[in-house]
Amino acid sequence: MNLSTTRGALLLIVFAGLATLAPAGVARGQDGYDHPHHRHQKYNQVRHMGLHGHEEGGQFVIYSVRPNSPAAQAGLYAGDRIYRIDGDRVRSIEQFCDEIREAREDGEDYVEIEFFRYGNLYRANVPL
Repeated sequence: MNLSTTRGALLLIVFAGLATLAPAGVARGQDGYDHPHHRHQKYNQVRHMGLHGHEEGGQFVIYSVRPNSPAAQAGLYAGDRIYRIDGDRVRSIEQFCDEIREAREDGEDYVEIEFFRYGNLYRANVPL
């Protein structure tokens, strides 16, 4: 085995090892990203609506919307920043999920979501 073959084999082994590393309890989403929040049952509220996102600067930022989902039908897009849900300021994914759960428990048919898109504030009624 010559030096270039050895280097290639070593790089392949290192790369293969890094590709499989993930912290304990982290689920890999269909989009290929690791989502620690997927291990929490309460986050099913967000997935049911067709949203995937993350917290950034005290906001819930959407990074993907499943086609034909309630969120897509309401007009939400990747990059939208959730500001309020039913008039309550949203500062985390957990809070967003709690608001949706409470609306469902109260028998609501939809939630009103206020969100920023390119610096403009919009509203959408998202079916539950």
